[in-house]
Amino acid sequence: MSASLTAEQVESYWQKGFVSRVPILTQEEAAQELATLERLEAEEVERRGGVWDKRDFRPWEEEDHPLFAWANALVRRPKLLDAVESILGPDILIRNCDVFIKRPGLKRDIGWHVDTAEQGPAADWIATMWLGLSSSTRVNGCLLYSAGSHRVEIPNGPKDKYSLTFTREAVAALKPTDTYFNEMLPGEASMHHFRIAHASGPNRSPIRRTGFVVRFMSPKCTPETAESGAVALARGKDTSGRFMIREKFPMSWTW
Repeated sequence: MSASLTAEQVESYWQKGFVSRVPILTQEEAAQELATLERLEAEEVERRGGVWDKRDFRPWEEEDHPLFAWANALVRRPKLLDAVESILGPDILIRNCDVFIKRPGLKRDIGWHVDTAEQGPAADWIATMWLGLSSSTRVNGCLLYSAGSHRVEIPNGPKDKYSLTFTREAVAALKPTDTYFNEMLPGEASMHHFRIAHASGPNRSPIRRTGFVVRFMSPKCTPETAESGAVALARGKDTSGRFMIREKFPMSWTW
């Protein structure tokens, strides 16, 4: 099955601010990618004596760090880029990626927030893809989207990149009936607009919830909105000439 989005899915993305359950990997492929990640994780923890847990450790700056090679191969899978092209067009840039891991029994949730406070048209040309390497359910803390919130001015909402998390007043302005639980099988992905309000709950399950997250951009996005003038090229070219093309992209992980 092709991962290229249908016209209905593209319309859903622009109207609701997200599209979900896009098939990127088979469940067997997702299990293989997860097993590789967990093997690399175990090897790095043993080899580096706990540095893996340090937030200031940047694997893309380590020449011998194997995590980047794994991520770089995964982010360039044709089905994944086909889906991104359906939204952003044929010229695709990579800003950064993250590995999000929710440990079993993690009681902490992630409050409502947006990925950018930018409200201009440039924000339409940067999107987050969330690829599940494990299942995402209400029990293990899947993403929640507030449908349509990317086109609404939220009272007391985020004003700059330092205050992207919603205040109580901003959360109260979201309509509970618009909340969508982004439940997905391993290997399925969602894409969401950088302006959509989203959150996630605690992990009340006995297994880890693991997601591979990439921020993709079109050259139509501005370096100011991207908060970076350096990108990696995934497909096509930088038709704007505004970005510095690098071989590697920043990546991090959150426990």
